[in-house]
Amino acid sequence: MTSLLGLLLVFQTAGDSLETSVSEPEPVTRTFRSTNIINQRSVDQLYSKTAEFRMGHRFGDSYSGLKDLFGIDLGASAYFGLDYGILDDWMAGFSRLGGAGSLKTYEFHSQYRLLSQKTEDGSPVTLSLYGEADFATADGAEQTHLLIMPLIARKWTKAFSTQISPFYVQRLENKDSYTGAQPIFGSVVAANYVLSRKVSLTAEWIPVFNRTEVNSNSLATYKWNTLSAGVNLEISGHTFQLLVSNTQNISTVGSLLGSNTDWTGRHFFIGFNITRLYSFETDY
Repeated sequence: MTSLLGLLLVFQTAGDSLETSVSEPEPVTRTFRSTNIINQRSVDQLYSKTAEFRMGHRFGDSYSGLKDLFGIDLGASAYFGLDYGILDDWMAGFSRLGGAGSLKTYEFHSQYRLLSQKTEDGSPVTLSLYGEADFATADGAEQTHLLIMPLIARKWTKAFSTQISPFYVQRLENKDSYTGAQPIFGSVVAANYVLSRKVSLTAEWIPVFNRTEVNSNSLATYKWNTLSAGVNLEISGHTFQLLVSNTQNISTVGSLLGSNTDWTGRHFFIGFNITRLYSFETDY
């Protein structure tokens, strides 16, 4: 009898434990499997006491094909940056951009997670708030911007995720009065599909809603919205992304503004992004 009661008690405890685990939904992670989409940021963030070194490259126009090795022989743009996880829900960092069209730009940015998607009975989306200030230091540059952008993403299945990020950019008045202060509105629309444990496909489209107004008050005018696609490879702490895009502008705000390169005319830019993760957690 004592043995029977003990066995029943074990089953009761196991049942209570199972019920507790089921009733506590877990946060969904690795929505885009990287802090980067292509030119823009995803809702995925660094954990506290981790850092990420980021670098990227965009080659020249690939239109001439093998003659210029699909743009590799032409002028390129590049960037490097560093992000740090201050808290599990808050990270911040900076980037420096150089090369073609970059205007020697410095970016300072921060991202805070407000909501996490839950496996069940919780928030249906992950919501983060991204903010940035960029400063172009090249002579005659018109570009000084403030950016605010909520990142709203959902992981629909283990393989498929989407994100929409409406943005507001405030262009500050040029010191030489070439351009006035200008608000810019639009949205980032992105999707990610996982092919295998280490490989995924990513696409990113960025429509600007008031392009006509922006172009009428700008030294640089853009006809097309930015459209990009990439293949991500995850290799022991690194994420390598091979991409094609109709913009060579590698800055966050610059790629939001658009491009004069038309995909349908076989004009596009090949490039890559690389991230390397570092942890400062120490166990004694």
